[in-house]
Amino acid sequence: MTEAFGAGVLARHCYQQVLAKLQLELCHVQEWAALSRERAIVAVEGRSGAGKGRLVRALTAQASADLLRRVHLPRRTEREDAQLFMQHYAPHFPAYGEIVVFSPSWYRQATAEFVLGLCTYEQHCHFLETCPLAEKYLVDAGIRLIKLWVEMGPESQERRLAARLADPMRRWKVEVSDLELYRRRYDFSKARDRIFEYTDTDYAPWHIVHMDDERRGTLNALNHIIAQFPYQAVERARPRLPSRPESHSYDDYAS
Repeated sequence: MTEAFGAGVLARHCYQQVLAKLQLELCHVQEWAALSRERAIVAVEGRSGAGKGRLVRALTAQASADLLRRVHLPRRTEREDAQLFMQHYAPHFPAYGEIVVFSPSWYRQATAEFVLGLCTYEQHCHFLETCPLAEKYLVDAGIRLIKLWVEMGPESQERRLAARLADPMRRWKVEVSDLELYRRRYDFSKARDRIFEYTDTDYAPWHIVHMDDERRGTLNALNHIIAQFPYQAVERARPRLPSRPESHSYDDYAS
């Protein structure tokens, strides 16, 4: 992924100014998608504590929940474990005019769940073999598929998780599974490399978002997502507040 905002730490006020401009463009994207009956999926995966939540919040903060929404599904039930891996997500796929953000996505099965022992090696291999076929079906059906991998170095991950654990107001963000995935970072890296090997295709490529600097990484990710749509700003007449009749002596203010 091309990093449009370079390297180094980005000051807060600069981040907020650029973020506001990108979120305005995202509003144009969602309006264009609704008008052109576009369908798109954004799959966000990556390391624990890497800033996936911040990225998704920035992506959806100014959007209409009817047009651009996040889907966060819980761990599959025992019954759902027996289903095809896409069955858990298919009911939430976009209709015409919608953009859906999956975080976590179906890749959780081949990464976090595999490393934590919640997915067998046979299931892992089956996923790697069939996932490209399933994604090819989505793309051939006209769904635009954008896949982002949120990455950070070991020092940044340690610093961020330690800061969350030290803060009583953010400690809830760190789950037991996050700590285990931190401990097994290199096993997780091997699982990541396997999904890149099998599922980084011409029709659904992976794009790596470097989040050692969360602000800069978030801006680069939003800029990349916007660039995937051949949109144009939809020209609309600005609505005006209509005039109201006089209330005369009726007091309509509830007290």
